[in-house]
Amino acid sequence: MPYQANPTSIIHEAETGMFEATVSVESALGITHHVVHVPGPISMPFEALRPALIRNAIDQHKAGRFITRKAPIESPGVIAYRNLFSGPNLLDKFFGRAA
Repeated sequence: MPYQANPTSIIHEAETGMFEATVSVESALGITHHVVHVPGPISMPFEALRPALIRNAIDQHKAGRFITRKAPIESPGVIAYRNLFSGPNLLDKFFGRAA
């Protein structure tokens, strides 16, 4: 399953030597937000830090641990199809047959 991830609010805690970030992970199931921690010095390059943050967030996503979750928004076509075809057959309703 493909993922898209975006780390934001990256801070470095000098006492613990850890980076902390909020990472949004988008998949077919929706968008989840994770708080992740990665050890490293303040001089750690962003090119090395970003993949570590994303990998940590995806691991949490797969394990079902997140702070917030937003279900995917359905398109108007999907909603219309569900409303039209989820009930009894229209011909059955017209001819008065039981569903």
